[in-house]
Amino acid sequence: MRTLTTEQLAECVQGVLAVEGEEGGLLLRRFGAGAMAYWSATEGWWIRARCPAGVRVAFATDADRLHLDATLGKFSRSAGRFDCYVDGLAVASVGSDDGSPVSEMIVLPGQGVRSVELWLPQMRIVTSLAISLPDGSACRPRPRTGTYLAMGDSITQGMETPFPSLCYPAIAARATGLSLHNTGVGGAVFDADSIPEPPLPHAPDAITVAYGVNDWNRGSSPELAKAFLHRLRDYYPHAPTAVLEPLWYAGGDTDPSRTNPTGQTFADYRRHLRDIVSSLGGLTWVPRERLVPPGPAMLIDGCHPNTAGFAFYGANVAVVLGELLGEGVR
Repeated sequence: MRTLTTEQLAECVQGVLAVEGEEGGLLLRRFGAGAMAYWSATEGWWIRARCPAGVRVAFATDADRLHLDATLGKFSRSAGRFDCYVDGLAVASVGSDDGSPVSEMIVLPGQGVRSVELWLPQMRIVTSLAISLPDGSACRPRPRTGTYLAMGDSITQGMETPFPSLCYPAIAARATGLSLHNTGVGGAVFDADSIPEPPLPHAPDAITVAYGVNDWNRGSSPELAKAFLHRLRDYYPHAPTAVLEPLWYAGGDTDPSRTNPTGQTFADYRRHLRDIVSSLGGLTWVPRERLVPPGPAMLIDGCHPNTAGFAFYGANVAVVLGELLGEGVR
């Protein structure tokens, strides 16, 4: 077996701005320096921003197997799984739920050159990563396709499913053939300061924005979404962008009369946010009924989707992306 060099591995990693070595490990950087300074305000945010949500190693190979070695670091949730796909077929999910080192052989079915995607844990920092292939096997980076930028909070990052490939942005990206860049961070809110620089150096082909539950719980004004969306439009004035209405939430929807610290019901917050999106122009508002059926059945904790909820969410966001791009789901 031969182990891919750091340079070869970096060429195959998608969903990051950079792959960097650092003392004692590896940095898979989803964010620029300015955004990382923002997320470093609390350890919780810093950990979540360092987790490789939406990041995958994508390459073409004629190998019949690969060996994965990885070490895992701090986490927002305990699951640290790696999901493997071959020509779009899910073939393995391996990893660790307790942070122990990962060392697994994965069989790659089929013959000839196939496309392999290895999705990295969305809720644990990966501090080292090594992929080995049989001697003499081919390995070349998979070409990048159009880019889907997913922005949001813990649901966009992928909490609470243990499977990184079954978060809604990952499902939607695979369904549409887009290359995902996920900037979801658990606990995030509408805050223009969280995007002090463009999230990507090039304009994405489509953007979804999904915040709101944390904002309402904290009593944040929906007006803060206006500054955030203005800045995002300044960065990418022509990128088709959809704002996803917050999903049904037990804390705010079980009792519709419940208010946040500012006296606002969750329904009022939703309406205010919808009106802001409509007033800005150039944005698509997606009502929650088009995303996940309302009610607790699709949620694991009254807030975050369970695996079935993510399946609904991802399939429906794929339709939204198709509409933004003016074409059907591929």
